[in-house]
Amino acid sequence: MEHRPNYRNFIINELERRQKKNPAYSLRAFARDLGIPCSRLSEIINRKMGLSQARAVNLAEKLSLSPSEKEYFLDLALSEHARSPVVKEMATNRVRARDAVTTQMGEDTFAVISDWYHLAIVEYLGLSTSTHSIEAISKHFGLPIDEVEKAVERLEKVKILEQRDGKWEVMQERRAAAFRPDFRFAHNFYDQLSKIGRGKVEAPGVHQFEMAATMIPVKKENSRKVVEKIRQFRRELLNDMESEADKDSVYCLTMQFFNLTELD
Repeated sequence: MEHRPNYRNFIINELERRQKKNPAYSLRAFARDLGIPCSRLSEIINRKMGLSQARAVNLAEKLSLSPSEKEYFLDLALSEHARSPVVKEMATNRVRARDAVTTQMGEDTFAVISDWYHLAIVEYLGLSTSTHSIEAISKHFGLPIDEVEKAVERLEKVKILEQRDGKWEVMQERRAAAFRPDFRFAHNFYDQLSKIGRGKVEAPGVHQFEMAATMIPVKKENSRKVVEKIRQFRRELLNDMESEADKDSVYCLTMQFFNLTELD
């Protein structure tokens, strides 16, 4: 698979995922489920034909992508095939802005390192004050030595960390993940962080902790605008913090936005 961002990778990955579940699942069956002719799908995958905006939107809905992935998929398609130069440039800029901050992590990778401390260790090792030893990481996060050893082994296995000259080198500048709502490893990850957050609130003398909740009346069809504003805020915050020198601490930012009138 190529390293350059490409919407075709989403299509190929979904086909491979379905074929793992059912080895008899064919390209023809995949095309049928996506609602497009098999010959057209083959041409799209092999770069012989592009995607219109309408086709890209339709495919994004049928590929079981998360909301964030759907937006990325559409921007990748528009950046390559949009007829309007303005639309094409805007989509290209959004792709570049996203790629500058995040590297999408696949579900198979995240399933291996879904406990909260894996990504926290990655960020810790990027601090100017970090000590690259199992003992230091254990002390910093209050984790057992053997748990840290296993965590580092997993991070090396999925090629996020690599040891060089006695130090661990982070192989990606920034890693983020977006998953389908039913992805259980993501649920576990957020549950763990929520419990840690509650512990911070209850701890005596806690400092530098911010907790807030706001009820927002929203026209349902405009809820995506709120989601995009939240994502834009996260991107801008990450960019601002990345530009600072001498970082010495790892913080956690968790955000939720959901419809209170549709809880079932």
